[in-house]
Amino acid sequence: MIRIDPYYDEDYGLFAKVTRLSDKKRFQLPLADMKAIDKKSPEYQLLEDYSVWFINYQ
Repeated sequence: MIRIDPYYDEDYGLFAKVTRLSDKKRFQLPLADMKAIDKKSPEYQLLEDYSVWFINYQ
């Protein structure tokens, strides 16, 4: 993930700008659809919390 994009969509929430490692192609993906690989990282808990909040309270 490069950064969180300022774009917001009522159906998909916040978006993140990401770069695919295999071919360096850049995308915008909904933040609620992302997961951190390392369960011990602080990013894992933040992404998990956002996903749960977005799905349950939007």
